[in-house]
Amino acid sequence: MLLEELELPIGHIKGVGKETYKAFIDLNIGLIRDLLLYFPFRYEDRKTIYSLNQIVESVFATYIVEVKAHSHVLTRKEKLLKVLVADSTGEAELLCYGRAFLATQLSIGTKLYLFANFTYRYGVFQASAFEFELYSDTPKNFLRLQPVYGLTAKLTQHRVIQSVLAGFDLIPGQIDSIVPVEFFNRENLWNSKKKSLMAVHFPNSPEELEAARRSLAFEELFIFQIKKEYHIRTSQQNVRLPREIRGSLAQQLIDSLPFPLTGDQHKVLAEIAYDLQQSYAMRRLLQADVGAGKTLVALISAMNVISAGEQVALLAPTELLARQHAQTAQRLLAPLGLEVSFLSGNIRMKGRLEILNRLKQGEIHLIVGTHALFSDDVIYARLGYVIIDEQHRFGVLQRNKMYQKAPVVDLLLMSATPIPQTLQMSYLGGMEISSIRELPSGRQVVKTHLVQCGNEARVYDVILSALSKGRQAYFVYPLIDQHEQDERRALIHMYETLKDGVFAGFSTGIIHSRLDEESKRQTMDLFVQGEIQVLFSTSVIEVGVDVPNASLMIIYNAERFGLAALHQLRGRIGRGSEQGRCFLVYHNELSELAKERLKIMYEQHDGFIIADQDLLLRGAGDIGGIKQSGFMRFRLANLSEDEDLWIQAEYYAKEWLDRAGVEESSLYQQLSQESWYV
Repeated sequence: MLLEELELPIGHIKGVGKETYKAFIDLNIGLIRDLLLYFPFRYEDRKTIYSLNQIVESVFATYIVEVKAHSHVLTRKEKLLKVLVADSTGEAELLCYGRAFLATQLSIGTKLYLFANFTYRYGVFQASAFEFELYSDTPKNFLRLQPVYGLTAKLTQHRVIQSVLAGFDLIPGQIDSIVPVEFFNRENLWNSKKKSLMAVHFPNSPEELEAARRSLAFEELFIFQIKKEYHIRTSQQNVRLPREIRGSLAQQLIDSLPFPLTGDQHKVLAEIAYDLQQSYAMRRLLQADVGAGKTLVALISAMNVISAGEQVALLAPTELLARQHAQTAQRLLAPLGLEVSFLSGNIRMKGRLEILNRLKQGEIHLIVGTHALFSDDVIYARLGYVIIDEQHRFGVLQRNKMYQKAPVVDLLLMSATPIPQTLQMSYLGGMEISSIRELPSGRQVVKTHLVQCGNEARVYDVILSALSKGRQAYFVYPLIDQHEQDERRALIHMYETLKDGVFAGFSTGIIHSRLDEESKRQTMDLFVQGEIQVLFSTSVIEVGVDVPNASLMIIYNAERFGLAALHQLRGRIGRGSEQGRCFLVYHNELSELAKERLKIMYEQHDGFIIADQDLLLRGAGDIGGIKQSGFMRFRLANLSEDEDLWIQAEYYAKEWLDRAGVEESSLYQQLSQESWYV
């Protein structure tokens, strides 16, 4: 249980008067516990002592100096106090603007600790930004890492630091953690929560800070894992009779393939088959790198449900992708005697009514479509399995509508944008995760080239040579139309320029989101058939387009695309026997972040590694409700660095729930009461 002192208002702290209290409230700090959880956002190194001959300009550092002399300079506005300080290696000046009173504190001969930012002017190092403390063996604000907190206008660093120290003084005993001590000990972590909190605020060294942070991060992750696992276990209640899986239909499909499945594909199929046989509904996310064959796995897994007399719905976010899935499914499943149909909002009424009637009568085994499959007039005879491709493009509310189509529905979400390994969690509500990392044999790694804007002539030569040999190419742009004062290349302008210029001798086409579905479908069909050799496009071709003969791609203003989008786009090529080559054309002036992103794309081809790097660059987002903007944010746990803690916390959470039993309601109540630090 929480100590009563943690629930005290911060007004109990000496020095926190009415105005200071209001300033703390502006930071959502009202109780002692809030104050102890208001962690520094950085630390100043006041432990490492430098000599004055080691000054690095414009960098704060700590020195031990002695005051040698005072002088006064009359400026236009005031009388400026200059204080000359020195050590055995050199001299420097402190400029005391508006602080003439410091002449008393900085009397000649005084030895002091100094934290200052010097610049070299008029033949001497000078600092107007500085803090100091009289020299002693036990300084209050030196010889340690000094915490730096976020402030409001009415708060100072000194006030926050003194308040935090006073807050700890008000707590006479230890602060109990909900995590069993044995779990901390097994991982060689600190089992004293008060010690860890104190060290995060006032560490004596970087090593101590990291040890304390990891200990609290483990506790934070353990609480999350307990809640996650508790949710999973309580949701896995018996809601149906176990489904009897007859694998002959799935095996027939596998045997009909002209290539063997990879080891990862077999592994994931076994995981899904196990779930489909349970007495509770499956909730599983299948993440796979581009070209790893996740759609094929989904179709094979669907055979298990169809063989049990139930229907399967496969959803895609765009009509282009849905049609391609429907064509693939028709090609693979029709020889097995299965009925496959396609449904979108653009199907004419007569055809739509026929599909809806056949679906309601149970004559269609697999229905492939867009969000139209959510429509109220779509009724299934016996829907048992829903597969959603590119799941991040569907909102939670849209997915929930699918559950209303049958009493119990198994759900498989698919994503070709791998979740970083440290984030493989049930962020969609108690989901299991399956991953396919192994690419099919013979699949070549796409060669990636970085090209500065203005140097495209050599790229055009490479593409012209490949086109003359019968290859095909994509040209991808971030914008459809050119906008004033926007230096990005735009699709329509570049299409008109290049199709009548550099590529005048080849067939070209254009596709973007403003075109109607029929126009987009016709253009893609011509490209798939090889009638169009150069396809100009926006990122609309990011997912689902599979043209083995297309081996070249040039992406303009590549710095404007996210890593996931670039990886998805690059995955459209290199699917045939020819070597794929992707050219990333970037603007001459790049931010450091943009440079780092392009460097990652140049060096890495594994989508899982790229996802991890993406997380390191942009950080994690938030989780909760129906928001689809990212993942979660912890106070101290760093999801890009604490993978080992995440794994161990998950293991211990399961162990603890196994001991307590999922029916132990007091466990969850205790978590709710004790989660003040999460």
